[in-house]
Amino acid sequence: MIFYLEEPPKLHHPKENAYLFASLRERTHEADEVIAHLEQEHVAGA
Repeated sequence: MIFYLEEPPKLHHPKENAYLFASLRERTHEADEVIAHLEQEHVAGA
């Protein structure tokens, strides 16, 4: 997981939104801004 965060893949994987981002949002709101930005990148890059 740490490698994934330090060296993210070049392609978006749909499970990020469904599982990773959802789990992070359930646990904390500290990353909401970052997650929203990543979700926008995924929409733009799809």
